[in-house]
Amino acid sequence: MVYAEAPWTFKGRALYQLQLVKADEARKHIPAELKLVEFCGYTLGGVYLARYDDSPAGAFEEAVIMAGLVWNAPTSCAWAARVFVNNKEARNHGIKSVGLPSRLASFQALSQAAGSSKAWWGSSAAPAAAGSSSSNSGAEVVALHNVDRGRRALPGRPVAVLQLPAVARTGFLGPRLRLSLPSFSGGTLEHPGLLQYSCDLRTSVMPVAPMTIQLPSSQDWQQQQQQKTKQQRTQQQQQQQQHPEVLDLLLGGKPLVCLAFSDMEMRVEEPQRLALPAAAAPSRQHAAVPALAAMLPWSK
Repeated sequence: MVYAEAPWTFKGRALYQLQLVKADEARKHIPAELKLVEFCGYTLGGVYLARYDDSPAGAFEEAVIMAGLVWNAPTSCAWAARVFVNNKEARNHGIKSVGLPSRLASFQALSQAAGSSKAWWGSSAAPAAAGSSSSNSGAEVVALHNVDRGRRALPGRPVAVLQLPAVARTGFLGPRLRLSLPSFSGGTLEHPGLLQYSCDLRTSVMPVAPMTIQLPSSQDWQQQQQQKTKQQRTQQQQQQQQHPEVLDLLLGGKPLVCLAFSDMEMRVEEPQRLALPAAAAPSRQHAAVPALAAMLPWSK
């Protein structure tokens, strides 16, 4: 086992994008014991994309798809529908030790920014890969794939294709903040009960342009599948939309703000049982990562 005893330290950089998500969709991914924070039928979801240069499992990438903002006094958290990592040890640790709905993933760079000083995903220029759907040749484009097996798999299509904003890697990277973040997890087959744990984060924070999220069901993606007949594509799309690993309705939310976390160091404590009033055990998989609304009161 790579992971030693807690606390666990992760160093790297991240993009944190908050999006409006329909409340009815978000409720499918959160436990009934917690109240969904909503307004006019919407809640706060989003995407957390990280590249860790150092961690208990070494360097790896992570993408967290957040369903919505929930309230459990005195804290609020953005519950995540899925956590994608391209490191098997990190996936296993998330599932077995932290109660996260983790999936093994691959992150395929379809193109990289021409200016290395603004490249967030990579550090040097690279030609666009065949089939890249980006109309902006200077942007970094990354395809996120679920490559897990069995009930956690999503065969035949990527989860999403992400066009990343330009982010400065040198010079002023934003104010340096220390954030103490309460987090929740659990409600999975491996951890039926709910858990709570703390994350202490030190990072430079800078607002950037939002990520553009392309879904495989979009017209551009279908045009790349011309070798298939229209009937085959329609049948495949219908089957995939019913697949529990399809997250299009969460990923397709309206972006509100995107933050770049640079020179980030995150310290994660071991989860503890979350005390809640007596209620039925949650029946849906869910996990949580801190939302911006949960971050600000603890900023120092």
